[in-house]
Amino acid sequence: MIYSSIRHDYKNEMQSVIDLNTLEITLEAARDDISRVVLIYGPRYSDNKDANNKIEMNLKYRSKYHDIFSVRLNLDDTRLRYLFYLEDNGGDRVWYNEKGFFKTRPQGYDSGYFQKAIINKSDVKKSPEWAQDAVIYQIFPDRFFRADSNNYKNREWNQLPKKDSIYGGDLKGIIKKLDYLKELGINTLYLTPIFKSPSNHKYNIDDYYQIDPNFGSIEDAKELSKAAKEKGIKLIIDAVFNHSGSNFFAFEDLLTKGEKSKYMNWYFPENFPISKEEVNYSTFANDIQDMPRLNLDNPETQEYFLKVAEYWTAELDLDGWRLDVADEVSREFWEKFRKRVRKINNDIFIIGEVWYRASNWLDGNTFDSVMNYDLQRDIFSLIIEENMDVDQFSSQIQENFRHYHPEKPNILVNLLDSHDTARFNWELRNYNKKIIDQKMKFAISLQFLLPGIPLVYYGSEVGLTGADDPDCRRTMIWDKNRQNRDLYNYYKKIISYYNQNRDLRKGDYKELFMDPLNKILIFSRKNKKSNENSTVVIINMSDKKQNINDKNIIELLKNKNLSFSINNNNNNSFNNNCLKIDKKQILIYS
Repeated sequence: MIYSSIRHDYKNEMQSVIDLNTLEITLEAARDDISRVVLIYGPRYSDNKDANNKIEMNLKYRSKYHDIFSVRLNLDDTRLRYLFYLEDNGGDRVWYNEKGFFKTRPQGYDSGYFQKAIINKSDVKKSPEWAQDAVIYQIFPDRFFRADSNNYKNREWNQLPKKDSIYGGDLKGIIKKLDYLKELGINTLYLTPIFKSPSNHKYNIDDYYQIDPNFGSIEDAKELSKAAKEKGIKLIIDAVFNHSGSNFFAFEDLLTKGEKSKYMNWYFPENFPISKEEVNYSTFANDIQDMPRLNLDNPETQEYFLKVAEYWTAELDLDGWRLDVADEVSREFWEKFRKRVRKINNDIFIIGEVWYRASNWLDGNTFDSVMNYDLQRDIFSLIIEENMDVDQFSSQIQENFRHYHPEKPNILVNLLDSHDTARFNWELRNYNKKIIDQKMKFAISLQFLLPGIPLVYYGSEVGLTGADDPDCRRTMIWDKNRQNRDLYNYYKKIISYYNQNRDLRKGDYKELFMDPLNKILIFSRKNKKSNENSTVVIINMSDKKQNINDKNIIELLKNKNLSFSINNNNNNSFNNNCLKIDKKQILIYS
């Protein structure tokens, strides 16, 4: 038994409050080391000197180096004490508590039990229920649709973008295309910034209380929110509070008055006088002169931007905020932000832009979710670079999940691309169309079949392509003769299936079978309540038809029906002894 790899502590992902009466307990061990884990538990206050309730813990995740065991306890009394009994594959047996490992069971109240003092109402950190059912569509407003021909533009619609290109897309254009989004199956809209700014991207905001005139008016924004809700589409907008624009009133005052400015503590000046040419102040990234970084540890700055958030949450009846450069902003500010906007809408969904594993931000006090760039990079490695096999892929996503509270994987935002990355299909440009479409369908399928909220970046569904910024921000293709209709139909098909399958939206990931040599991965999305492998996903990434004879898989599929496939052909079959799956195929049994 590898004792140094066995771990349990009081962190959010290992002692996880689910609701007022439910606690999930997790134990970590070295991969393939522990064969059995039993949780022995009981109330902290009892006539018995020891806890005597026993429950087997299940293997939940398997990463490259770790096995993760877990169990959910439904408790009448949430004041809990517990320890673990472990067996390994070599016959070693130990008891494990706060004080370490023992060959015989420690006895008595003071023997070293792990403890859960109690579950208080404030310990239950719930995210909005609706978020688990969301299919998000991200729009870069200048590039989606231009309804008002009088809008300023310096580029024709179908011309390729430059850094300063403005095409005149607007909020009325989005309103006109809501039926298009509804038909696709979208139920949540995310807009990049819409406030007054001299740029096309609006991430350098000059006035946080004004809709950019080229996008429309506050009345247009309200109409968009109202019209979207009438069609069952929720609205999320971008919050840019890490930095302002250089024409923002507080920074202009600092530029003019220097050390005498009452807004000096709103920013991070290095010396005086402030110079935009020298960029002697902290900015977003490195020396971006028109994006001076805000000091959101300063109470006055905090209050100004908290009021901005409150104002728009109420005025636009917002369903969510996506927070730009979220991890570089004061945690204290985000904690206040969450409390203040939730007083207006307790069901608001808060997404942080964090490009790495963000478990420290998802403790229930700041964000509900983050943009899941971890998964995006793994899909990129599997599908595009082909330097990761199915075993590594499954291990890696489970490695990511194990660091989060158990309710979080299903609300991470799964994206393939965004306004900050090259389009996914751009990275496939050197392949022929047949292979591009094949690889795109695999990537899209993983985005929808793995835990998380799928996000479609505008135009991806019709084959819009582009390299890194600004090329990834091309204008939407509305001419059906120029659209990839086969890809559009596949998006529509998988979104419809996703919207009808509760397990895909809310079930846990469970690896069931792995064959790296033949590029086979089988996993289920487990029903949390029944713990059954309700929906089974079978992936064949190889160039050959494969036979699957594993007895456990065959037995599992006997009572299920084929409900989805990437390719609608007759080259797949199932009988009581064998599943035959075609090359480059994904099958779903439910």
